[in-house]
Amino acid sequence: MSIYAPLAKSIAQLFSPFVEIVIHDLESGKLSFIHNAFSKRQVGDPSYLDKNIDWDGLSLSEIIYDKINFDGRMIKSVSIPLPLHNFTRRELLCINFDTSFFHTLKPFIDQVLASPLFQEKPEALFKDDLDSRLHAFIHEYVQKHRLVLSALTKEQKRALLYDLYDKGAFEHKNAATVIGRILDLSRATIYNYLKDIKEL
Repeated sequence: MSIYAPLAKSIAQLFSPFVEIVIHDLESGKLSFIHNAFSKRQVGDPSYLDKNIDWDGLSLSEIIYDKINFDGRMIKSVSIPLPLHNFTRRELLCINFDTSFFHTLKPFIDQVLASPLFQEKPEALFKDDLDSRLHAFIHEYVQKHRLVLSALTKEQKRALLYDLYDKGAFEHKNAATVIGRILDLSRATIYNYLKDIKEL
């Protein structure tokens, strides 16, 4: 059995039931190890690999590829040559990830993500369910600008408050309290920022 079998088995168990791990013996041209075999292959089966492949010369796009399982499931695979004695490459580790479940979910996810979170008109933006809509708007803003909410700087928080002000968020009497809780700002600090905005 391959010296990499424990590592391979651990990876398969970590991502079970979506991952199958296969180790090919490049010298014999056969499978030396397999775990979570949803491809129904067995140890000792032929590898069907080209013995003349220059593994060192392959690009990333050539070792990561898509294929179809015998039952029609979509599989994303990566094949990694493994060093053995004297660092000669005699084995090939293949990680096969069953992506069919995610393909099934994709139309639903696309539909949900395509749904608009907010009304186009600022005056209608924060009329109902203030807490939820402020949370949604702030998290969308953070994602759009590739920021981390818990690590926002003073200037980043100020810019976010400017955007909230432009959208009409502060027309609601409780907005400062809710926003202060989300951004970890006092009401006094928020009102000072708003004063700066009004003076612009």
